[in-house]
Amino acid sequence: LLQFHWWEYSNTYYMSSLQYLQEMKENGIIRQIGLTNFDTDHLEMVMGQGISIVSNQVQYSLLDTRPASKMAKFCSENRVRLLCYGTLLGGFLSERFLGTERLKKLETS
Repeated sequence: LLQFHWWEYSNTYYMSSLQYLQEMKENGIIRQIGLTNFDTDHLEMVMGQGISIVSNQVQYSLLDTRPASKMAKFCSENRVRLLCYGTLLGGFLSERFLGTERLKKLETS
């Protein structure tokens, strides 16, 4: 799995980069293409260009459930797996942060 990330969608060179990765996939150089942090609209555009995407790695947690709506439906319908990070907020919801300076700073900011 080669995971591809692009920071700025206004720079559309990401599409030609992904088309090249698709060619590499078709030639057996890489096995699968995945994305990281692509929103649903851009994921849909990429796949509409014939680029085979198997996964999208996104932030998803108890506090940030944005992928649960539009993205989850699109991915389910198009056999794209979501690879989620930050699901437990780095332990923030556990007792690990109770009484720490880090939490005290959050409480006072």
